Amino acid sequence: MSDIKYDSNELPPLTPLQQEELARLAKLSDDDIDLSDIPEVTDWSGAQRGGINKK
Repeated sequence: MSDIKYDSNELPPLTPLQQEELARLAKLSDDDIDLSDIPEVTDWSGAQRGGINKK
């Protein structure tokens, strides 16, 4: 499978369905978001703030 890459200033416009989904998600409260399939991160001791590390 080939990758599709865009620069951030060249993104295609959102479809009406994508806009509708984003609007629906924006209305959710934090308590309504199901995070049961994602483990909670409790140890932030190795976290770094700012930027993406490029090698």
